[in-house]
Amino acid sequence: MQTVARVLAALTERGADAVPHGRSSLLRHLPGTHAILERWAQPAHVRLAGLLHSVYATDAFTHALVDPSERAHIRDLIGAAAERLVFLFCSIDRRDLFSAIAAAPDDVGSTVRLPQRDQATPIDVTPAEAGDLLVLHLANEAEQAASADGSPGRWLAQTSQLAEWARVRAPVVPPVFERGTLRIERDDEANLLAAYAAAFAGGAEPDAAALTSSRASQAVGEPLVLAALATLAGGDPAGGGVLARVGTALLNAWNTPWDKRVSLDRWRDIAAVAIAAAGAEQRRGAFIAERVRAALCEARTPAELHALLERNGVLAQAEPLPPRFAAYVAGLRDDAGRVTLQRYPGLTARPWHDPASFPIVADLERLAPEIARECRALHAGAFHPESEPIARQGNWEVSLLYERGLRNDDVYARCPVTAAAIERHRIVRGPAGLAYFSRLAPHTRIAAHAGPTNLRLRVHLALDVPSDCGLTVGGMPGTWTRGRCIVFDDAFVHDAWNNSDRERVVLIVDLWHPDLSDDEVALLEGLHGHVAGHAANLRSYWASNDAARRAAL
Repeated sequence: MQTVARVLAALTERGADAVPHGRSSLLRHLPGTHAILERWAQPAHVRLAGLLHSVYATDAFTHALVDPSERAHIRDLIGAAAERLVFLFCSIDRRDLFSAIAAAPDDVGSTVRLPQRDQATPIDVTPAEAGDLLVLHLANEAEQAASADGSPGRWLAQTSQLAEWARVRAPVVPPVFERGTLRIERDDEANLLAAYAAAFAGGAEPDAAALTSSRASQAVGEPLVLAALATLAGGDPAGGGVLARVGTALLNAWNTPWDKRVSLDRWRDIAAVAIAAAGAEQRRGAFIAERVRAALCEARTPAELHALLERNGVLAQAEPLPPRFAAYVAGLRDDAGRVTLQRYPGLTARPWHDPASFPIVADLERLAPEIARECRALHAGAFHPESEPIARQGNWEVSLLYERGLRNDDVYARCPVTAAAIERHRIVRGPAGLAYFSRLAPHTRIAAHAGPTNLRLRVHLALDVPSDCGLTVGGMPGTWTRGRCIVFDDAFVHDAWNNSDRERVVLIVDLWHPDLSDDEVALLEGLHGHVAGHAANLRSYWASNDAARRAAL
């Protein structure tokens, strides 16, 4: 987070907001690409490269915001691995990269030597760098590709090929084009674009069959959202709800609109109308369907559709809050002055959980030797004493990857295998959770304590575990086995000890409770993120006022 803030400040200082890029500015395009890569759970160096990927100028963008002679400065800003990726993105003509991969698509283990633009000396690109570059090109294209008015352009066929190549090269495969298995042909894309343009011709409802029959319609969300509204208007609210949910999932996967005439949030709002109608009682559903039909027949653009649905009184009828979440938030009436809300209602409460029930466990155990190597390679300064006010005897040190909403970019960059493994799963990245390496020194005991919330379960991957150590959770004893995971609910009172003469080391990751639906998790992430952001703004505001008062003395 701190690195991103420094990069954005540097971009602003260099005038990136005044540099035209596509339909906007470079200062909008670069963070937009970074946001897509973040949604795709890419390694830290790839995300940071996305934030500066074209600053040296590229084959398609000729404005150099930063001279290549300043590479050392950029390395200091984002790290050597990220800067190297930025340099490759800028110095290699993408056509040369793509041609080299197309010439040997199954050769995923060889370094390729490619010419540099305007340079006589070729440059070597490792297989890992080729995978990262493919992902970066895919995100770059998705963020900006559009016609002059923001309507969809022709780019799905080309980028589906990039995703297919990335599937066997990138450490973390982007969650689009069905993770690189959906190949779009140019004719498929042309058919979808024609059907999509016809949907906004006005005078009639869109043709749901035409919007869903092309393979290309499986790749992006907006055609399915329109088809969902047309299906609802045609008298099938359940079918409309299914299409809208799939469309929303695709919108979320891309984290940028395919049709850029309205924002991603507005597309989600439009989809929510069909989702709400699918769950409404019959009279209310019929009312929504009638208003949707009128809006579809009149709208000539997505902005008009959004405005008409709002004017017709159905846009605000989004899917109701899940009852458990509503009850949780209602606790603010009584707990407004507390640091945390009351326990989330309706979640299974037991001390220990079966590790085999959690997909992350198989990933962590498979990668345990590499994760252990990354942990051992961390420098001494990466660890510090655990700062929570939990009584202990002895020494307990931690190295944090996520610390209640703040990602530690330094540790993340040094532990790419660990980072990629946890990002593939439903971990708690916000203020309710942590992810960290934990070292318990010999003859150390952590006193009984309980976590602040029942929203999460805690996974321990044992990396180095002597024989005489263990823990109890809810009065039930347990222990660690090297290379294996345990899962428990840390809202129960628990303690831990290491009575041996060796250090005990585990990786700890907080997961959202498995009883929570994806919708509940999205709402909780939004709520917690809003609170954290508001708190940060207040701290900055108070600090500014305090500085002004001191200056006036």
